[in-house]
Amino acid sequence: AEYMGTVKPTVKPTVAAPPQQSAGTTQPKDASNGLIDLLGLFESTDMIGGANVLSPTQSSTTTSTNDIPFPPPATPLPTWPLLNRMIGLGLQVEVQYPRTEGIGSKSMVTVRFRLQNFLNAPINDIQMRCDDKQSVMCFEPISTLTANGTISCNTYIDFHDKMQPVKLTITTSGGEFPLNLMPKIGEILIPHKPSADEFFALQKKLGGMHENHRKFSVNLTTEELVVKLWQTLHVAKVPSSTKQLLFAGRTVSNNTIVLVAVELADGQCKCTVNTENMLFGVMLLDDIKTTLTQ
Repeated sequence: AEYMGTVKPTVKPTVAAPPQQSAGTTQPKDASNGLIDLLGLFESTDMIGGANVLSPTQSSTTTSTNDIPFPPPATPLPTWPLLNRMIGLGLQVEVQYPRTEGIGSKSMVTVRFRLQNFLNAPINDIQMRCDDKQSVMCFEPISTLTANGTISCNTYIDFHDKMQPVKLTITTSGGEFPLNLMPKIGEILIPHKPSADEFFALQKKLGGMHENHRKFSVNLTTEELVVKLWQTLHVAKVPSSTKQLLFAGRTVSNNTIVLVAVELADGQCKCTVNTENMLFGVMLLDDIKTTLTQ
């Protein structure tokens, strides 16, 4: 059985900017009073303009996207449940993509398995088995996992750039547990770092049927949006002078270019994905929308 988890965002409170004062007109009683009122109007308007007061929406869209760090500092990568402790007879398994280089083949993705023993007794002879030995390098056998103990180990998988489950089996002294590991589409990418000009040139080349875009409502600041994108996509952020957030990557197996452009304005997010692999682009865009709207 497969269990997929989600990462809930921590939404930061939005501080509203002070409302801009509206200047009214005053009927002068005489010429001197009219001059005083006129000077007061200019002074009030100059003070508001000089303070450069912006609404929260204006502030978020005019902030340079280059100032937002990627990856965001102190942001952990998400984990997903794979084997529940009730089904695993006390053994619980979670997976994470640590984004480290795989061994054996450049087309392999590192998948970290976190095994936790919820029993008051040890679990012995833990092994992983997979029939497709060319695509999967299983973690080394674990002789004993102590009572209430935890251990992490890496498995290396070539997903062949496809969103198809990999069939695995974990065996222990207590039983055998078949598993289906569905890859996270944003994790079968590796970062690619073009310049902004190269990005837009590639985006133009990958237009038409190789482009998918969608617009949807979100309740996120730009910084929160970047955190979610980093937790979803193993890509590089492309420096740009535009209001768009630009990201680029390549698929691990086939080295196919994938471009993502995101623009946030007035609570609306416009996301564009360009890639030669049309099915991959559609599925990636769906995953991004799901992540940003949850």
